[in-house]
Amino acid sequence: MIKQCVVCGAEFDGRGCSKSCSKQCAYIRMRETKKLEKAKYFAKYPDRVKAQKAAYRARQRAKAAPQREIKEIERRAKLANLIASRTRECVVCGAEFYAKTRVKTCSEECWKTRHRQTRLRPEKNLSRDDSLKKKMEAQKRLNDKRKAAMKFVRKLFEDNNAESPI
Repeated sequence: MIKQCVVCGAEFDGRGCSKSCSKQCAYIRMRETKKLEKAKYFAKYPDRVKAQKAAYRARQRAKAAPQREIKEIERRAKLANLIASRTRECVVCGAEFYAKTRVKTCSEECWKTRHRQTRLRPEKNLSRDDSLKKKMEAQKRLNDKRKAAMKFVRKLFEDNNAESPI
């Protein structure tokens, strides 16, 4: 049986008591009817609706009060852990201080003192020089091995009276 959609007005092959042509139109119709029914109920029983809303708000406040307290306690504990994890001891004077970054001194004066000490301390810079010397020695050994291999290849080619590719 061909019917006309209540929502969009299109014609469709309707079965039973169908009043909409598609699921989208059925959803729109359902939403509109719920809005109308709700408006009729609010108009018919305004005092009952106000009482229900007040009771609902009271229940929600009663539920939320312990949750708010728990959240506040958790927040404070998290903040205390954060501060404790970021509390550091000054390398120069030994005072405790709060730092967001990986700082080692508590103030600018301590930083200047530490900076002077580290710049003037020769053993600090020796480790860099030692590692650089080790790298250079390793490179020299490698170059010596390469040179020896090249000499060996040249000698082989000279013994066979062939031209060296090198």
